[in-house]
Amino acid sequence: MGSSGHGEIDAMLAAVQARFPGFVLKRTSKVDCHNDAVRFSWSLGPVDGPAVVEGVDFGTLSPEGKLASIVGFIDRMPAA
Repeated sequence: MGSSGHGEIDAMLAAVQARFPGFVLKRTSKVDCHNDAVRFSWSLGPVDGPAVVEGVDFGTLSPEGKLASIVGFIDRMPAA
């Protein structure tokens, strides 16, 4: 999955939250930054329980230092 611009990134996060009510997205690593690129790990799961999904996102920053695009990779998720 990938999104560009604030509107698409916001819509993607809203869709994840709507699909998994009661779950929270948590950043699970520091944000690594190199030039205009960033990466960080995250998890999705119940507020009081273990993560159900884990992944890593890679993003790019605008010249102003704001998030411009994001691409997410899922590393672990339940079997269908």
